[in-house]
Amino acid sequence: MQPAIRTVSVVVAIIVATLLLALYMAFYGLRTIFNPVEQLTATARQIRAGDLQATAKVDSHDELGELATAFNGMTRDLRETLDELNSEIIERESRELALEKSERYNRTLFEETPIGLALATMEGRLVDVNEAYAQIVGRSIDEVMRLSYLDITPVEYLQAEQQKLAGLERSGRYGPYEKEYIHADGHRVPVLLNGLIIEDEENRYIWSTVEDITERKRLSMR
Repeated sequence: MQPAIRTVSVVVAIIVATLLLALYMAFYGLRTIFNPVEQLTATARQIRAGDLQATAKVDSHDELGELATAFNGMTRDLRETLDELNSEIIERESRELALEKSERYNRTLFEETPIGLALATMEGRLVDVNEAYAQIVGRSIDEVMRLSYLDITPVEYLQAEQQKLAGLERSGRYGPYEKEYIHADGHRVPVLLNGLIIEDEENRYIWSTVEDITERKRLSMR
């Protein structure tokens, strides 16, 4: 019976060894699968947290390795796209800031210059004037904005106004041109005008400079 017992023992030992080997290989195989997956998962968490420099370090050359390579490629493309987008945003913000500064500067010049400045439609309705212009006609800016330049022009100048407007249409500018404005208190204010047509995407306007030449006239009459 002893040889039979030894034979059974050998068979059991072989079976146990085979099972152990199978378990080891299965465990090793699972590790080769789960470790790269854990690497990808950890990298994904880093990217989600904002670390776009994170890359998955998987050295295998099987399907998981290809997946890791593709994952890293997508991360790189995302990083490059965001860099380009950030550059565009910074450039646009710089342009907008420069434009805003330029507009503020130009508006300050418009408001503070001692020469009257007026923007009118081609029909004569005033759409923007500065304080110097309002003072020439003795009104507030709000009051002037409810008028057209014809409302403050004496009737004897209307024919000359039509001629100047026709010349403006042909050449795009007019002046120097002397005329008078009607002051709010009724007296006449001699003025010297120069102007040109300016355009935006939809409309054309008459941009005029207006100088009060009352003192010049008074001195010339001495």
